[in-house]
Amino acid sequence: MFKYSPYKELNDSQRQAVEDILLRLKEGTVDKVVVNGMPGSGKTIVAVYLMKYLADSEEYAEKQIGFVVPQTSLRKTMKIIFRSIYGLSPSQVLSPSEVTNKNYDILLVDLHSIWAGQELYRKGNSEEEFKHILEKNMQPVYDSARRQGYEVWSRG
Repeated sequence: MFKYSPYKELNDSQRQAVEDILLRLKEGTVDKVVVNGMPGSGKTIVAVYLMKYLADSEEYAEKQIGFVVPQTSLRKTMKIIFRSIYGLSPSQVLSPSEVTNKNYDILLVDLHSIWAGQELYRKGNSEEEFKHILEKNMQPVYDSARRQGYEVWSRG
């Protein structure tokens, strides 16, 4: 993955994001986490690192874990990358519609491609505006999770 990125290892903020997410997963206190950053800040690197960590962890060995990538071209690239990473599989890289094909314990969702042209990165956005954009773009994933019986997804 680092071959395709300017990052050859996690930087301090990426490492902190990974540590915070893993802590919340272990505590069972997480249902949604947003890793926010400007384009090129390494959000996808964080997601792939998390996928690899979870795949290698005995604690998550029996969990169904997927990486949802709405943008077709990025999804194709991610499948190639996952094929080359021991422990990951291209089948873990999903389109939003593929989420309904089986029950997942953990889903990582790359939403930047959805948000890229939207008001999310405009200065002055309120927290409410951010939440509205998040909810609107996550609705297909939430709907799929609800169909699979995940009530936790209904919380805001």
